[in-house]
Amino acid sequence: MLSTNERGKTTLNDWWIGMVVVLAIVAAYQGVAECGFINLDDPSHVYLNPAVTQGLSWDGVVSAFTTPHASLWVPLTTVSFMADVSTFGLSARAMHLENLAWHAGATLLLYFSMRALTGSQWRSALVATLFGLHPINVESVAWIAERKNVLCAFFSFAMLRCWASYVQKRSAWGWFCALLLFAAALLAKPMAVTLPFALLLLDWWPLKRWGRVRWWSLLVEKAPLFALSFITSRLALWAADSRETVPTLADLTLEARLSNAITSIGDYVLDLLWPSGLAILYPHPVAPQSSRALLIGAVLVALTFAAWRLRRSHPWLIVGWLMFGGMLVPSLGLVQAGAQARADRFTYLAQVGFWFALVWTLARWWPKSVDRARFPIAAAVLTILGGLTARQVSVWQSGSTVFAHSLRVTGPNAQTLDFLGASYSRYDDHKAIGYWLKSLLLIPASAENWVNIAAAAERLGDLPRAREAYRQALVIEPGNQEFAASIERIQKLIEPPKP
Repeated sequence: MLSTNERGKTTLNDWWIGMVVVLAIVAAYQGVAECGFINLDDPSHVYLNPAVTQGLSWDGVVSAFTTPHASLWVPLTTVSFMADVSTFGLSARAMHLENLAWHAGATLLLYFSMRALTGSQWRSALVATLFGLHPINVESVAWIAERKNVLCAFFSFAMLRCWASYVQKRSAWGWFCALLLFAAALLAKPMAVTLPFALLLLDWWPLKRWGRVRWWSLLVEKAPLFALSFITSRLALWAADSRETVPTLADLTLEARLSNAITSIGDYVLDLLWPSGLAILYPHPVAPQSSRALLIGAVLVALTFAAWRLRRSHPWLIVGWLMFGGMLVPSLGLVQAGAQARADRFTYLAQVGFWFALVWTLARWWPKSVDRARFPIAAAVLTILGGLTARQVSVWQSGSTVFAHSLRVTGPNAQTLDFLGASYSRYDDHKAIGYWLKSLLLIPASAENWVNIAAAAERLGDLPRAREAYRQALVIEPGNQEFAASIERIQKLIEPPKP
């Protein structure tokens, strides 16, 4: 292990490595330039968000910081969209390319922060490249609304680099920069709230500050970071409550939440190791998955126990594993927001701990007899990941392609069918009606779907079908005056009153 001062040095080789990693990311993600907006979150976050479509203004910035948008408080992300509109207009191409630039920048900062924290050049490069090229991150890059993810990661990794500088040089300026960058990460997305806990883990290894620095000093220096995390968590709940997007225990039982949280961790690990079957939407099972949760929970406990037993000889195992699990906690659904069981984007920050533990362990256990095979095997794995990423990017061309892919992966479910119908309604109402009817077979009591069918039928000129769809909606919601008025209006179009 390098000394504290040696860790902080950035060499010319580091810049060459960083440039190669960035070029590999650009090559894998070049298809995002051809992707468009999709009909989930992009409307509410971007092209139908009045705060964004008016471009960058003082009133818009104030609104971004004082008013939740789409049940989220992500002011820095909202301001970045405003700046995009002022610069490029509502250009999906420009916004996708900017997401790619933030992702590439985040990967580069991850490499430099890992290099500064551990002193290991090639292991740090491998961790960063796995992050940069893994197809599970396509969702965060190819989905314009997920600008909040790539922005949050960019500032989080920049914060880690400044924190490494603070520890190495005991620089007050380094500490202050880390605080500002952490605040920026939280303003982009609250996902970074667990980062101060990760710093405590890094204090144990690789920084080895536990024992050298008084425990209370380690806590005091991070107290402002914990305070920012607490404030941001409260603001996130306030924003979610503003649109009643947080289900109660009556909607989703504690047992169902716990079982989903446990199984989600297992699914995330599998997706990182074998990235097949990635989808934009994994429907929540609602009912507890008790047997599967118990099995996966037992495996997770065994892995945690093994990492703890090896903490002295393999300290990176417990550090990386706890970073991975800890940074997933805000998104495991214990406080459920939305209707998804899990989401690929939730691993964006957390996976760094996973790769950290895996890469350092493989480097330790790699047989010396095949030492020369390290580089070609790593290159082959990264090439495969880059190819899978390029293929996954093609799935995100439009709402219809991404939801059709999700339907193939997850099987028939009402949520995906609804979104698929909505995406087709922009240019093919016949297909849209077909998908909404399939959704109604799964959830018959959906007045919204009948109204969607009625509107599509009316656009097609099929007035009797539109009238019947409104009637079905009125059966579900008998007191809805709007549905009754629509039936009366269409009836007059079908049979105009006699003079």
